[in-house]
Order: sequence, then structure tokens, then C-alpha cells
Amino acid sequence: MVLLTNNIKILHAAALLNPPSGIINQMHWEQYAANALGFKWKVKIFSPKGIKGKKYIFKESSQVKCQSVSGLKKIKSWYSFRKEYYEWLGEQEQYYDVFLLRYYVHDPFQYRFVSRCKKPVYFVHHTLEIPELSSESLFGRGRACLESILGGKTIRKAAGIIGVTQEICDYERYRAGQLNKKSIVYPNAIMLNYSPVEDKRHYTPNLLFVSSYFYSWHGLDLLLKSMEKNKDSFTLHLVGKLSKSDHEVASRDNRVVIHGHKNISEIRNIAADCWLGISSLALDRKNMQQACTLKVREYLAMGLPTYANYEEVFPEEFLFYIKGDCSIERILEAARKNRKYSRHMISELSGPYISKKSTVLKLYNDLISDLS
Repeated sequence: MVLLTNNIKILHAAALLNPPSGIINQMHWEQYAANALGFKWKVKIFSPKGIKGKKYIFKESSQVKCQSVSGLKKIKSWYSFRKEYYEWLGEQEQYYDVFLLRYYVHDPFQYRFVSRCKKPVYFVHHTLEIPELSSESLFGRGRACLESILGGKTIRKAAGIIGVTQEICDYERYRAGQLNKKSIVYPNAIMLNYSPVEDKRHYTPNLLFVSSYFYSWHGLDLLLKSMEKNKDSFTLHLVGKLSKSDHEVASRDNRVVIHGHKNISEIRNIAADCWLGISSLALDRKNMQQACTLKVREYLAMGLPTYANYEEVFPEEFLFYIKGDCSIERILEAARKNRKYSRHMISELSGPYISKKSTVLKLYNDLISDLS
């Protein structure tokens, strides 16, 4: 890809009362990649005072402290926090040419900012907001109702949409009532700081399924059910916390090893024996057909081909991501078919699609093209 020389100044910002480690890592890696590429690109997470983490990407609130609150205090904190965030963004307008803002649902301050800002504002979307909220509790459905009122109006005011998948971009354009609105796909990616894992694969297939917690959309229950009638010899490694029901079923099959939570080094040691990594097998339970999870990228970087039931952002000719039904027979077939490829080959050929540096470069050039 040719690097364009336009020297635009970009601010990518998010406001989070309790930033998850995954988001912190993504934004940290983005800043690292932008620096390596020589871009005038700043990443900031507006956060409560006293937050722990990579301080150089945080902009701390002067009013809201990092503490657990509930009820009216939580509402007051949210109000003060969001108000201060957009006041700070307004002060940055003189320093930057483009704003990339992580989208926040039913936020009137966000609507006011994008309506008044004289610089292009692109919202960055990571999910199908209303369907996700609607699938939660009664409170979540109430929030979905608010978002259905304010969301479309807010998105219409933006210069464009950035989504981690094409499905998300299309959804945001539809609910904004602007089917031709500018949109850019900016998938999740990782820093390629680690070499592939050691190759300790032996005759019996070993499969790796990792999640901090196995939610319904991971489809572990469906996988375990698929295994009940299967008599093949293999080992399924489960890393993370299981629901009580999944744990009970998994414990009855001696082909399953339940590891619980493990750190990166421990996961790499387990992965050394494995033929294939497994990602979500029931994403349709979230009414989604596409995703670009970090877990898939971590598997590929380690040198493991990956199986899941949803569409990824990889091109059709990419060999090492296999989309299929939640069937242990299909999963084992994919594992055996890819057994011939070395860890190094899988990791190296995956690099251009999973590297944060590659995705930041593409986003930068897409923005230049969009703004020309």
C-alpha cells in the first residue's frame, strides 16, 4: 500500500468510566502503530481520576474519580463525566483536523458536539447497538428505546462512519437513513510482538477454545452437544470461566480439559500442542453475522488456524480462517486439513490482515481519500 503524504492531524478519543483492558490495549496499540508510521495522530481515553493503566493515552477527568457508585450518584457521575469530556473535545478543535470518536449510545452531549463541531467527525462503532441493548434486561431495552430516538439523528450529523465490520457500517447507515453515507471498515488488530508458539503437535488432534467467560454467543453448549454423539479421539482445551451448566457437561467428557483462567505465557504453552483455535460458534445469538475478534488474531499470530461460525474481514482466498457450522466433525476436518502447514507459515501469511500497523495505515489512507 502506498503511503500518502498528507499531514492531517487526527484525534481518536473515547470516554469510558471503567475502561476494559481490551479497549485500552487496542488504543495503546493504535498509538504505537501511528507513531511508528510517523502520523500526527493522538489517541486519548477520557477517564475518571486515578485510573490505572498506560497513563500516556489517558486524559483524566478533573471532576469524576475512579470509584464504584450506584443510583443517583452514578447518574450524576455520568452527567458530569460526559459534559466535561465534550467540553475538553471542544478545546481540542483548534489542534486537530479530524475527530474519530468512539460512539456512545443515547448521549445528548455527543449529539450537541457533532452538531456544532466545525471539523469532520467520524463515529467509530464496535457493535449493532440497538439489537445488543434489546437483548439485555428491561433496563437495557429502555436504553435501546432512547437510542432509537437519538441515535439516527446523531449519526446523520457525522462526516462518516467507521465500523469494525461491513455489517456494522451498513447497519449504522440504515438507521441514520443515509444509505450512501461515507463509511470505512477498520477491523480490530494486534501488535505482532510474539513469535509463533513452539510446534508440539502430535498424532491426536488438540483444539483450543479461549474466552475470559464463555457467553451464549460463544456456543460452547452447542459444541459440547455436538461432541456427545462423536467417538473420535481428540482433546479440547477450554481456557476461561464456564457457566455452571457448561461446566457440568464438559466435566463428563474425558476428552475435555478445563483449564480455568490462564495468563498469556500459560496459554501459549497450551497452544503449542494444538492443531486449531476455536472462536465464537453462535454469534447469530447476538443477531450478528460478521465480527473481527481479537481472539482470532491472537490464534493466527501464534500459528493456529481458526474455526468459527461467522464472517470475518479476511479475503476469500485466506486459508487459515475457516467458517462453518458448530459441528465437531467439521472442526476436526479443518484441523486435519491444516495440519500440514507450519506455525511460521500461518503466522507470517496472517500478518498483513491482523497487524495493527497495517490497519492504521489503511484507515489513514481511507480518511485521506474520503476527505479529498
